[in-house]
Amino acid sequence: MGTDKTCTCETKHAGHICELELRDEMDKISRITNDSVVSCASCGAEANSSEYVCSPVEIYRESIPEQLRDIEFSKKDQIPDFLCHCTEEHENHLCQLRKDGKIQEVKKMSKDPAVSCLLCEEIADSADHVCSPVKL
Repeated sequence: MGTDKTCTCETKHAGHICELELRDEMDKISRITNDSVVSCASCGAEANSSEYVCSPVEIYRESIPEQLRDIEFSKKDQIPDFLCHCTEEHENHLCQLRKDGKIQEVKKMSKDPAVSCLLCEEIADSADHVCSPVKL
């Protein structure tokens, strides 16, 4: 994830997940991400509190379809394709681009977040870039 150039929290940035990853503080990261309620609009990291991310966006777990609520995925790229009900447009969605390793494209399509995906919680500029969009 690296240092976030859009973070405006100055001295608190050292405690954000992006910085903790740079310092390889995986034990602390696992403690502050075990019950995520926010996602970072800048990098997509999820945390238990907004104090651990640069640009917090609340995660609305209750809006996730009931059959998916108990499924735990350790990484977004592990979400099975069968959960997406898209048609031919799926190859242009952030989840597929991330699976394909096209991280620069993912970053370009999520610079000005407007929607989140109900399935994978990717944050995007446009509903056209996710499978099951919900406005932020």
